[in-house]
Amino acid sequence: MTEPIIENISANIATTLAGVTVANGYNQTLTVQRARRSNFDITGEIDYTAVIMQRDETEKESAPLCKTDRSINYEVAVLVRNDDRSTDAMDTRKNRVRADIEKALCVDPTRGGYAIDTVLQPPENYTDGISVKFEVWYRTANNNPYNA
Repeated sequence: MTEPIIENISANIATTLAGVTVANGYNQTLTVQRARRSNFDITGEIDYTAVIMQRDETEKESAPLCKTDRSINYEVAVLVRNDDRSTDAMDTRKNRVRADIEKALCVDPTRGGYAIDTVLQPPENYTDGISVKFEVWYRTANNNPYNA
């Protein structure tokens, strides 16, 4: 069975971020998972674990006839803990994670053709990590979230 447009977008984000590896030219290799619990706990608490969280969704006013335009907010929280073995500052490590995620997301802002655009938003900095935030604009047919 086919998936709704929004699920295809979420799957694309997970696949895109799974490509953030040292072998692909990024600064670190991310372990990617989609949130499976409502409290969004990071299972295992492993450095560079990126948890994708779907947030609020809103309808846009600019949709053409018989279409619905929406935007949905996403957050990718990445655990970057203190590491006495690292010679890099904590901020440097967080900045690299943020830049790598933003770079990967901007390669295809249409999320595999399922979205209109991906818009980066200011990140949120935490003691043990960083949260990269972005909004995805997409379109579906009225009364059918499976078709654009």
